[in-house]
Amino acid sequence: MEALIVHAPTITRHETTADLESRLDAIARGEATPEEVVAESKAKLREALGELRVHGEAIARWIRESFAWEQDHGPCEKCSTDRMMLRKSRRGSRFLGCSNYPECTTSRPVPTGVFVVTAKASESTLAG
Repeated sequence: MEALIVHAPTITRHETTADLESRLDAIARGEATPEEVVAESKAKLREALGELRVHGEAIARWIRESFAWEQDHGPCEKCSTDRMMLRKSRRGSRFLGCSNYPECTTSRPVPTGVFVVTAKASESTLAG
C-alpha cells in the first residue's frame, strides 16, 4: 500500500473515493447523468493508470523488496547462515522453515491467529 501512496496517490487518496460517491449522489438527485460521471471516472482512471505506468518499476521493486523483507524471520538456529522463512504446508497451516530446505529441515510452528513479525521489525519472532 505504501508504494501506491508514494507513487500513485490518485488511487489511494480518500478524496478520490469521496468525489466519486458525491458524483453518484448527483446522479441520484438528477444533477448529473450517468454518462457524465462515467466519463469523469474514466478520465481519473486514465490519470491513475498513467501514474502507475510512470512509476511501474519503482512500485514493482518496492513490492519485491517488501515481500522479501516480510519473509525473513532471522537466522536458522541449526545452520545459522540461512534464514527462517514463513511457509505454508499442503494442509494450509503456517510454519517457519529454513531457507536451506531440503538440506536443513529446521522448522517452527506458527500458531493459528498469531501475527508474524519479521526479525528486522522486532527482536521477537512472534507477537500476539
